[in-house]
Amino acid sequence: VTSKSDCEINPTKDLLIYTHPGGDSIFEPDLEDLYWSKLRPGSATITDKLQIKTTTLDKICDEHEFCPSYLKLDIEGAEVLALQGSSHILANHIICLRIEVEFATLYKNHEASFSEIFNILSSHGFVLINLDLAINSFIPFSEFHASKLFGQLNGGDCIFVKNPNNLSELSNVQLLDYALFCLLNNIEDLAIKVLLDCSSVEPFVNRFKNQDLSINLRLALLEKKVASLFFSLKDKPRFSMESFREPWAKIFGAEWISHGDYYRKYPLS
Repeated sequence: VTSKSDCEINPTKDLLIYTHPGGDSIFEPDLEDLYWSKLRPGSATITDKLQIKTTTLDKICDEHEFCPSYLKLDIEGAEVLALQGSSHILANHIICLRIEVEFATLYKNHEASFSEIFNILSSHGFVLINLDLAINSFIPFSEFHASKLFGQLNGGDCIFVKNPNNLSELSNVQLLDYALFCLLNNIEDLAIKVLLDCSSVEPFVNRFKNQDLSINLRLALLEKKVASLFFSLKDKPRFSMESFREPWAKIFGAEWISHGDYYRKYPLS
């Protein structure tokens, strides 16, 4: 997937096949970069190339009448192009994203992507909430490091959501999806804030009556994730089991569950 203008100019592109599993890209590696020369030596050898058709995410969604709430992009340097071809769904449908970004240049004739990704998403009303960094997000200058944060920050996943202070135009289903995304992406505090803000008049779940199976499954997942969060906090400073009675009742319109009921209802939690 790429931008609309790029599709018009390049209806096909060469996908370069890397020795690194999952590393195939439309961009050539900059073998002098520390990522390839030090962190992943030998993984950027090009073994083959495939000619692929280009399209945009807007076109795919339009052709299939698909309106996604979430977008996950990890396409080896082509994330900016994909966003440039997603202006309609970013403006009208997408509410949360997880996207791989580069803070250093990994490919030839290709700039580190973070700043442009940040600008594109900011223009569509998204805010950067968090970074999800792995061990290969950092390129060490030597083997002598004791901290989890070391060396040069190379890349990682950025978590973007629609501005939490401007959610009034979201539908009930979008608010449900927003809260679930936050719960599933280590932004539990924002999820609970959104759910409580939406429960000022009546319990949040009362917004969904006589819904289809997909909504009921999401509501069940929401209940399980919130219960798991609250139970994980019960022994932390400032909290007790009683701390969760009021927020649980506001969100779900039900009595807070006991230890025994929790483990019977969620045996694998």
